[in-house]
Amino acid sequence: MKTLFFATSNINKINEVKQILDIPKIKIEIPQNFDIKETGKTFKENSLLKAKALFKILNNKQPVFSEDSGLCIEALNMEPGIYSKRYDQYKLGKKLDNNEKNHLIIDLMREKNNRTAYFICVISYIDVDGTINNFEGMLKGTIALNIDYYQKNGFGYDPIFLTTNNKRLSELNLEEKNKISHRGIAFDKFKKFLMQFLD
Repeated sequence: MKTLFFATSNINKINEVKQILDIPKIKIEIPQNFDIKETGKTFKENSLLKAKALFKILNNKQPVFSEDSGLCIEALNMEPGIYSKRYDQYKLGKKLDNNEKNHLIIDLMREKNNRTAYFICVISYIDVDGTINNFEGMLKGTIALNIDYYQKNGFGYDPIFLTTNNKRLSELNLEEKNKISHRGIAFDKFKKFLMQFLD
């Protein structure tokens, strides 16, 4: 059994990732109270930052992985981008709940004709010998004109993101979402990479 440590404290990400990386010989552990300031300028930099921080916490002796992801909107100069999680504080200087953050995006997009957007996810994996591998996934779509107030699934910006099939991510169950999402694509690549080294 190989144990991998996931550098996150986001329960929604944990649930998604555990379903995708459902490999019999791999166990995923979550560090307690893991929190690190994301100071990178790109998704890859932030992902590596988190992975390296956890690797150091575990005395450079355990395999770790992290991910950084976000929503990029063409009409907003690719914002929220790396500030997706804290866009409220970046834009308004105050903390909003998920619903309010989605309202913020809808308001900023009110007069925009170009609604093209994409989600991106970058995974960084550090093996016990310090070797680093990165994996990327992207989901293209558009920003909806309003919020899905009846969302049953998803989190974050899912209620305002329309896939190319004109379905909101919040309409999809976890299994459906993981088949097409940025995180699902990136972690599927990571899973295939890991499978190479299992007996």
